Amino acid sequence: MDNYIPKSQYDSNKFNKVTILNDKNKNLYSLKFGNYPSTIGNVLITDYMANMLLKYGVFEGLKNENDLLGHENNSIKLTICGIVDTDYEIYYQKLIQNDLSDAASFSVEKKNTYLQLFMTQQTYDEKLNIDADVN
Repeated sequence: MDNYIPKSQYDSNKFNKVTILNDKNKNLYSLKFGNYPSTIGNVLITDYMANMLLKYGVFEGLKNENDLLGHENNSIKLTICGIVDTDYEIYYQKLIQNDLSDAASFSVEKKNTYLQLFMTQQTYDEKLNIDADVN
């Protein structure tokens, strides 16, 4: 996603956190589309990041969040298998209409929730070599 520059301070082109999914925490995240990762290389993204991928045309020709399911990142071979449902749309719509009443809340949620990439420990071990936040 480094091939575009966000046009708004409320947009993002990077994930900031890897969350390792396991039996204890995966039920904390409800899915809007798709399934929880069951094979190595499968990941979840948030609906916020799904919409950033669509907005900036990272995957050409796709129009809807559920169209992203099964698409793979070319560099590290991660495949989107599900989209986590968040509340970002509530804040985002206000912000793009210049209603800044929830700007601080959006910024906190963006940092803590919306920019997460979710995967199993096995995917992390095989595909990435960085420190992950384990929730």
